Amino acid sequence: MVQYQMTEGDNWRFQRHLWFKQRPHYGLMYVFFLLLGIVAYSIPYEQGLLPLRVATSVFVIFIPIVQVYSVKVQMRKLHLYGSYEVETTPDHFVANSPAGRSEIKWSAFTKMTKTAHYYFFWMGAARAVVLPRRAFKTKAEEREFMDAVPQRLTSPKRSVVKPILTWIAFGILAFLIFIGLLTYFLR
Repeated sequence: MVQYQMTEGDNWRFQRHLWFKQRPHYGLMYVFFLLLGIVAYSIPYEQGLLPLRVATSVFVIFIPIVQVYSVKVQMRKLHLYGSYEVETTPDHFVANSPAGRSEIKWSAFTKMTKTAHYYFFWMGAARAVVLPRRAFKTKAEEREFMDAVPQRLTSPKRSVVKPILTWIAFGILAFLIFIGLLTYFLR
């Protein structure tokens, strides 16, 4: 059995991992809108650029703030911060948290990601059980815990499915913005 405290910092690091590692196209879109905003604000004031300036400002400033705040509130409301006890059985991942006891079948997990400070046990593209590596007192305890994790989750594999629709939408948006800026400069 492994015991640890789930903190707001753990949740913040999970959200950052989700946006920039697990779903890098989200991070790329954010950088794209940031650069687009810089371009829109660097052009002398024109009435036609006002919607572009407002849209990039909203996306770059408010969306991340709302995302982080809403996740924080939801975690508090569901009582997901606090003391956790986690153990493994041959069939289940068992977690006792302030919200109650959960027994999750290993088949519910799609993969496991190991970072320098965390293990993320993924149940789909955006949901995961976060297990801080600081929960293990020794490397031997960590190895023993990981030996109980099914091999299919720990074996390295490359994702074959690309987020193609996101990239197509991103490309169309970039093309439309490019055409809009091009027509602005060529008039």
